[in-house]
Parts: sequence; C-alpha cells; structure tokens
Amino acid sequence: MKAPVYFERGAYPYESAIGILLNIASIYGSSPVEVFKAISGKRLKFPEDLLYVNNTPELLPKNKLHSRVEHFPSAFRSVRFDTKKRRIRFCRDCMRIGYHSVFFCLPQVEICLIHGRELEELCGACYQKFSNLHAPIEACDDCGFYLGKAIEQLSSRADHALIYRLYDAGLAQQKWFDFIVTRARDGESFFRMLDATDSYQATPSLAALTVRFKLFPYRTSEANALNRSLRCLRWMFPSEEDSDLNWFTACDRLVQTHLGYHEECLRLYDGYLRYWGGKVDSDEVCLMSLVYFFVRLRLSSLTLQQGHASKLDSLSFDYVRALENSFAGFRFIPSELIRVYFLKLLFHIHFYLRTGYIVRIAMQPWKGVFYDLVARSMKNNTMSETYLGIVPLSQRSCTAALSGDNGLIVEECQFSRLGDHHFIIKQESAHGEEVVEVFI
Repeated sequence: MKAPVYFERGAYPYESAIGILLNIASIYGSSPVEVFKAISGKRLKFPEDLLYVNNTPELLPKNKLHSRVEHFPSAFRSVRFDTKKRRIRFCRDCMRIGYHSVFFCLPQVEICLIHGRELEELCGACYQKFSNLHAPIEACDDCGFYLGKAIEQLSSRADHALIYRLYDAGLAQQKWFDFIVTRARDGESFFRMLDATDSYQATPSLAALTVRFKLFPYRTSEANALNRSLRCLRWMFPSEEDSDLNWFTACDRLVQTHLGYHEECLRLYDGYLRYWGGKVDSDEVCLMSLVYFFVRLRLSSLTLQQGHASKLDSLSFDYVRALENSFAGFRFIPSELIRVYFLKLLFHIHFYLRTGYIVRIAMQPWKGVFYDLVARSMKNNTMSETYLGIVPLSQRSCTAALSGDNGLIVEECQFSRLGDHHFIIKQESAHGEEVVEVFI
C-alpha cells in the first residue's frame, strides 16, 4: 500500500497512528484494521492494541520533526494500558483538519493544547466503526466526531505555521512525559504513580502538586503563579537504628519550626488520647497543630489503648518499629521523615478542605501516607525523595491568626472524633456534604 499524496510532506507532528490509519482508510475506503495489516503484516484488534506497539511499522509516514515511534502512545508511558480504561478521545477542531494527536490517547491528557478545549470521547457507534468500516465523514450526532475529508486537509498539511504550532504543543507534552517516564523507570515512586494514573485531577492534592512542575504543559495562568511552591525533599536511610531520642528530637524541631506559638493548640489534643465514650463533640482547631497530632498518633497507633490517659509529647514510635521489622532486609527509617510526613499530610488535607470536601481521617496499619513514604522507598540505595507542595503561610489556620494577633484572619477547621481510629475535619464554609477518606 502506497502512502497517499497528502503524506508526501510527512505526517503531522505527533500525529497518532490511530489518526494516520483513519486518514488512509478513509481515502482507500478500507478499514483501519486492514490498513494496519497491509503496512505491518499484523492483524490487531483495532484500536485497543494500537495503544501499545513496540515494533513500529516502517511504512508509516515519517515526520522530519520527530521519530516514527512517537506516533504511538506507548512511547510516552512505561506501564501498560489498562484494557478496561482504554478510550479514544479527540478534539473536534483538530479532527476537521485530519489531526489526531498521539497525546490524546494518554488517559492523563484531558485538553487540547492547540485549541484549549476539553477532549471528547467517541460514542459506542463510532467506536465500533473504527474496526470494521471506513471512518465516518459526516459528523456524529451523538459525540460530534468528524474526520475532515482528504481534499479538505491538503491546505492544512502544507501550512508551515500550523505545522510548527502542532510541533511546539507536542514537544511540550513530549518533554513532560519523557520527564515522568525516565524517573519512573529509575524506580522513583512518585513518578511511577504519575505514569500509571488515569487523571492528574483524580484528587485535589495531586492536581495542585503536578501543576507546580515547570515542565507541566497543561497549566493555567493561576497554576503558573503557584509553581514556586514545589519542593523536592530527600532523606537518607541510616545504617544503624535511630533511637527514640532522635525521633523525639525531630518532633521537637518540627514543633519549633512550624508550631512555635501553638502551645494552646497542642494542649487541646491531650483529651483526644483518652478513652472515647462515643459522644461526638466538635472543636474549632488549628489545621497545622491538628496535622501534627495525626503525625504523632499515626506513629504510635499500635500502642494506643482505650482508657489510657496520655499526652501528646509522651507518645511512642512503636508503629515505626513495626514498619522496620516488616520489611525484608530490615531497613531503618530515618527520623527526618517526621518533617516530610508532616508537610505532605498538611498539603494533602489542606487542598481537600480548600476544595470543599469533608475529610474523614482513617488510621490503619500498613496503609496511608506514612506507610507509602517508607514502603515505596525500600530500594537497594540509601537515598530517597518525594515531591510536595507547600501550603502558603497565609493559608495555615491558627487560633492566634483567628483572633488577629498575627495580623491574619484565617478560618479554622471543625474537628470531631468518630471512633478510636477515625476523625472528621471540615470547614464552616463548606457548602457540600461530599466526604473523602484519607488514610494517614
């Protein structure tokens, strides 16, 4: 099969193999499956199997601005696609010029960078036509899919300004996914999660964090302003056991750094360490001190007994010891994870509250933010890291701030206990009743 005349100048930059096959099929009145068989010698269940192809057919049209392999979304992802979640999405404006970007195939991509519009998904009827019939020419009444006729595409494929617009948008996306995939293949847990996620908008905290990377291409003007708040925190796994004294010292340092004027705030939580009689009382609390309470409670949760009166500063670190014993090779956990855990949990809960959720805190062994920090870092090397956003100082709630002592007026959180290992946090301004559970 010979490439049609409008491919003489090559394919569009970052044009997907799906888009190329659709165009060739519409010209020859064939199905994309038959076209792919003709140029590769393989019969695939189109379009699903086209999302992950390792050996690129040599007969696909080239593009001088990028390699042929980049017609396939598998070039920008290290994990395999979940069959149940494979979708074909498109931009109406792009399809009118016969263009389907390879990045539209990636589940994390939800907007077209060229036209700034949200991607749409093929309806069931159009999806079925992809495999067995030639591409529809008339616009679908259900999903709006429309592939511009070949004769209508000739001027666009000769438009150098358009070509470089497509290339610039594709290059920005390529740099982002190369950045993720390279680090994911190096074993970095945060980037493995970004590589495998179905949406950067899955949780408010993840959405707020990803936009802070300078390479993130799907940003808004607001996201640009927040870029400076991203930090990479690193820590070293010790070769010898850290004593409890080192952990207490790390807690004291955290209190002095972030909770220097919160004595009254911290004193409130001693009551939550005693026997809970089932009565739900709501207290107005400072979010920063509350997160510190969760940090200390999490690390000592295996020894917290009902009816045992305790104080925040006397909680043990038995959960840390249990984690160390549970990992093969017995890796010692560094005490500096106190600070990393505090900042990560503060950022996570803050953005749920800011988005209007009611946050239900759940505490279970071998699950939660701290467990993920430790478990995903148990590699052969002794260094690990995590990326996190920092909650702006002006948005950190504090009792003193509420009264205006520090010149800030910040809304406090309503905090209540639901059981031995469950708590609720909400803000008075929250209009909805949507609850999200956070394992700490």
